[in-house]
Amino acid sequence: LSVGVRRLELMFDAGMLTTVEGLPATGDVGGLADEMLFDGVTAIARARARLDAVETAMLAELDARGSCDVAHGLRTTTWLSRETGVSRSTAGQRLNVGRQLRTSLPVSAVALGEGRISFDHARVLADAINDRIAEQFAQMEPEFVELAAEMTFDRWRQRVRLVAALLDQDGGYNPHDDITNNRLRATYTPDGLL
Repeated sequence: LSVGVRRLELMFDAGMLTTVEGLPATGDVGGLADEMLFDGVTAIARARARLDAVETAMLAELDARGSCDVAHGLRTTTWLSRETGVSRSTAGQRLNVGRQLRTSLPVSAVALGEGRISFDHARVLADAINDRIAEQFAQMEPEFVELAAEMTFDRWRQRVRLVAALLDQDGGYNPHDDITNNRLRATYTPDGLL
């Protein structure tokens, strides 16, 4: 085995991935045993979760400070999209998760940083919480984090969404759906434009 592959095996044997230096090229993984591949994939996922936690925390801090606007004249999501090549939608999701972890989901922020949940888990929680249910949802947050390890992702996501819907019985008000309150007014300007 090459030195890089051996270093990778040692990292995986230790149960953690601490650096990307020494990782083999994608074509060099063919010499690894199945267990090394299993361990490698899970170690990389845990490392990715830690990176996601730090990235989202940094984005939320930049946004709270207004740094991207001051330094670059851009919204945080636009700056992230420009600098990293991700779509604005992806940038918006990452910022939203960062904001929610920072302000409303501290248990999830720690769990993501420890690699106990994935960014996808954090995104589901961030999308589910809102101001109407924040207090009750925060009380259930530790249970959601624990359940993430016990359930498949899809079943877990359904559970979180169901609980959020039950907590938010009034639901969000969407004025576009309220036909009786939707009105169109047309007036003429002094220049004669309608």
